[in-house]
Amino acid sequence: MSRSVVVVLIVILLIAGGAYLFFRHPAPDEDPILSASRIAMTGHHDDGTPAWSIQAEVGSLADDAGELETVTLTFFEDSKPSIAVEGDRMVRTSAGSTLTGAVRIEQAEAMSLSTESIFWDERNSVLESGPVGFVMDRIRLEAGAFHHDLNTNLSTLTRGIEAQVTQDDTLYAVVSDSAEVTRERVTLYGNVSIDEGSNQYRCQRLESDASAESVLLLGEVTGVWNQSTFSASEVELDVTGIRMRGDVVLDLGVEQMDEPHDA
Repeated sequence: MSRSVVVVLIVILLIAGGAYLFFRHPAPDEDPILSASRIAMTGHHDDGTPAWSIQAEVGSLADDAGELETVTLTFFEDSKPSIAVEGDRMVRTSAGSTLTGAVRIEQAEAMSLSTESIFWDERNSVLESGPVGFVMDRIRLEAGAFHHDLNTNLSTLTRGIEAQVTQDDTLYAVVSDSAEVTRERVTLYGNVSIDEGSNQYRCQRLESDASAESVLLLGEVTGVWNQSTFSASEVELDVTGIRMRGDVVLDLGVEQMDEPHDA
């Protein structure tokens, strides 16, 4: 074979190889993976204001999937940080993101929440988790499940509630079916049971502000107060005592008949 023919063949092979590389498209499962440290990501609302941000010490990303380590997820309200979620690890998929490992949520210094794992449904603006511990100023709650609507800032706790409400020097141990929590208010629903030492109360709903200065019991309220049974439509508990309203029935024991009561 002559030298000119060899040269022509080499040129043809080079052109063919270059064309193959130029026009070749990667297969769907060959998306490039970006690994980096000190990762920062931000999402925005339609009007351009920040909706959320993610900061991580290290991680890898490919399209809308990835794994991040030592993560802080921040949600914004009116362009100001509103909720901060910290976790050891985040796994992002097209369905949403899951944070795991001693997850802690802080909301504008009004409340904090701890759990082992939490799921962020980005499409529906929802946070969800299993068992949680919830802490406000003078109220502590434990629940089997947690759901938070990022649009309304309403937290719903379900699967059995155990709570402690501290009012001055008085501690109320409370059990209920479910609860709703905002920055300013806590409401417990369904078969509410309140234990305060020798005093016990039962109702269908308990309402309190975050400071627990006033605790309101509503719906078929019954109980034992100062060794006397009672029923009422509404009962208010505060540092000054107890107030009963609406269809009040108070059954004083014989040994209590001559003693004064603040009701």
